[in-house]
Amino acid sequence: MSIINNYLYGWHELEPTLLACIALNQNMLLIGKHGVGKSAFMKFVANAIANGQKDKFNAIKYSMDKENLISMVGIPNIEALKKGRIEYATHQRSIFNADVAMFDEITRASKENQNMVLEIFEEGSVFGIPLDRLKLRIATANDETYKGAMKLDAALLDRFYVVLPIPDVGTTESVFGPEEFEEIIRLNLGKREKNLVESDKLLASTIKKIKKANQDLWTQKDSKGEHSIRDNVIEFSAKYLSQVHTNMCELNKGKKSDKFYISLRQIGDHFPRLIMSIAAYYKEVRNDPDYLQSGALEAIKYSLSTKLQIKMETLTTIFASLKDLLTDGEAIVGKLKVSLTSGSVKNRVDMIIKHADIIKEHFEFDEIVNSIGTVIQDINVSSDGKPVHIEELIRLESCLRTTKLAEPCYWAAKMKIWRFGSDPRRGILQKVMSWQAA
Repeated sequence: MSIINNYLYGWHELEPTLLACIALNQNMLLIGKHGVGKSAFMKFVANAIANGQKDKFNAIKYSMDKENLISMVGIPNIEALKKGRIEYATHQRSIFNADVAMFDEITRASKENQNMVLEIFEEGSVFGIPLDRLKLRIATANDETYKGAMKLDAALLDRFYVVLPIPDVGTTESVFGPEEFEEIIRLNLGKREKNLVESDKLLASTIKKIKKANQDLWTQKDSKGEHSIRDNVIEFSAKYLSQVHTNMCELNKGKKSDKFYISLRQIGDHFPRLIMSIAAYYKEVRNDPDYLQSGALEAIKYSLSTKLQIKMETLTTIFASLKDLLTDGEAIVGKLKVSLTSGSVKNRVDMIIKHADIIKEHFEFDEIVNSIGTVIQDINVSSDGKPVHIEELIRLESCLRTTKLAEPCYWAAKMKIWRFGSDPRRGILQKVMSWQAA
C-alpha cells in the first residue's frame, strides 16, 4: 500500500526515495511540468514533519523568479552593521522562520539568487548566520525548454542528494486510464482532506520508523558479528563509483566534451548516505530482505542517472557485478528458510549453490537435511519415463560433494543419479542427451 498516493496519486514509484529524504533531511530537486502537484507535495512534506504540531510549523514556498534578499531573508539591521554584526529584521516569510523551505522554479532564479541559495543548501545558513529552525530544503524546476528557464548552476546542482522526475499523467506516454483519472479527480475534490487525519498519523509514524531504522543500520553488524552494514555500503560505494567513473571516461573519449566528473561530495557523502536512507525505508516499510540492494538501485537511479544524465542500462550492468557486496546475512538466512520450502526446483537449487556457505553456518543440521531432502524428493520421473530436472540433480550433487554441506543429502542425490543411470556421470549425461535428441 502506498502512503503517498493518499496525497499525490501516481507518485508511488518515488515514495521510497521521497520518504527517506524527508526523514533524513536530505536536499531534493523535483523536475516536472506545471500542474503536476508540486504545491500539494509541499503540504505533504509539512504534514510529514509537523508531527501533529501544524500550528507551530512553518512551511514557506519561495517563487525564485520573483524573490530577493528582503523577501527571503529580511531587512538588514543598520544598527547591528554599525557594530560590525550582520543581523536582519525578519518577517513571517523570512527563511529564518521556516521549518521547511521550497524554492519553486529554481531554474528561473537569477545568478545572484542561485548563489544565495547555494549557501542555504550547503551550509544551512545565510551570510554565515545559521538557520537553526530549517529542517528540510526542497527545490522544484520546470523543464529547461520552458521560456525563461536557465540551466542550473553545476555547484548548486551538486548540493542535491537526488533529482526526481515528477510523474505527469497528462503526457502521451502516460498509461493512466479512466479509473486512474477518476481517482485523481476524487482526491482533488475532497477525498484527500477527508482522509487527512488518518493519513497524517500514518505518515508521521512512518517517518519516525525510517529515522530509527536508519540509525540502527549505521551501527548494525552483519550476521557473523564482524563487518558492519556501514562497511558493506562504503565498500560497495567505493567500487561502484570507481567503475562508473572509469566506464564513463572511456565512453566519452574522443567526444567534444570528454570529461566526466563526479564530485567528492557525491562520492564521500551523498551516495553512501542515500543508500542507507532508502535502505531504511525498504527494511522498515516494505520488510524487504534485500533492502540494501533495493536502496542502492534507487540511489543509483535518482542520484546518478537523473542527476548526471547517465543511462540507467549502463549503471545497472555495473550494479549487477557488485550487488553481492550489499548483503545482510540475517536477512538472507530468513529469506533462504522461506525460499527453500517453495518455488521451482531450479530456483531452490540455485539458492543452495549460491548460499551454501551461509546455509552451512546458520542452519541447524536437521534444517539442512529437511530443506535439501525435499528438493531431491521433488526430482522424479515423468509419465513418459524421463527424469524431471535431472540437470538440477547433477548440479546439486556436485555442490554437496564439494561443500560437504550435508553428507546424507549428498548420498541421497548420488543414489538417485545411480537409479537414473548406471554411471553417475557419463551414463546419466548420455541419457539426457538421448532424451533431448528424441
